[in-house]
Amino acid sequence: MPSNRIRSTFLMCFALAAPLAVAACDQQDDEGTAVESRSDAQADADERHSPVDRLCAALECSDAQAEQLAKLLPAMPHRDHPDASAFAAANAALADAYRAGDFDADALDAWREAVHDGDAKPKLTAESVLAIHAALDAKQRGTVADMLTAHGPHGLLGGGHGGGKRGGGHGKGKRDGEAGGKHDPAMFAAKMAEKTCEPLSCSAEQLQQITGIFADAKGSRPERGDTDTAFADAFRGASLDAGTVRAYLAGLDAAHETHAGRREQTAVAVHHVLTADQREIVAAKIATEGPHALMGGKHGKHGGKHGKRGGKRGRGGDESKTAAG
Repeated sequence: MPSNRIRSTFLMCFALAAPLAVAACDQQDDEGTAVESRSDAQADADERHSPVDRLCAALECSDAQAEQLAKLLPAMPHRDHPDASAFAAANAALADAYRAGDFDADALDAWREAVHDGDAKPKLTAESVLAIHAALDAKQRGTVADMLTAHGPHGLLGGGHGGGKRGGGHGKGKRDGEAGGKHDPAMFAAKMAEKTCEPLSCSAEQLQQITGIFADAKGSRPERGDTDTAFADAFRGASLDAGTVRAYLAGLDAAHETHAGRREQTAVAVHHVLTADQREIVAAKIATEGPHALMGGKHGKHGGKHGKRGGKRGRGGDESKTAAG
């Protein structure tokens, strides 16, 4: 298994294609890039955080239900991560593309293809959602419905159980629209523009332009609260219509495609605002940090480490976050 630095970079590529990943990215550790063997402790942690374990922890499943849900919920894949040299080569190619005046989304696609192992993210199907619904009693359906209302589609996978924020992380249980200034589009745009411009000595005009780019990206994200609530109400019932499930999942796929394209458009739009000298600064960071540098480089807590434990995943250190609004 790669070090935390490599793993978090790889997960950014994975997250660029994952639905509804909308928070600003946490940054990599300042660790070396040596490839490490997968530890038993990490394997145990992965097992504890499997979808069926999270969901059953919330639902107090019987043994029979746990066995049934394990067959229905998608398993998280064990990936063969590319080694450090593959990341270095992909980062160097992306850096060269960024130096040019015609940088576009194709360069980001090429980076993903160079480092991705090809495994598709596991997805729930309409048939599995219907089977999950049928396997639960009324109280359990109500619990899942509550999680869907509070945390969106992640609630179907146990996301948010134990007070996690929308998306299943270690937050305080508030949806995007309820978390105050942290998710205010104008504040988000200003913060991201400042992070982007900090190492670049942007002019006032550039700062204003980049703030507008992030504001457009954040503001154009459609709210799914009503859709999630409607599906939660349907899930709460004794029966669940297959057409309702298919429509809900299709909406998630559409949101995924829209959001992924918007992230790339944001990175390209910022590039076009920068001068050649500024692009060179960003390119140098891309060569060492990867795509994280596209949105301002290191800006995590505790010197760029993940959370309070020196780079380990914990509160404030969700590795699945990515740099786009």
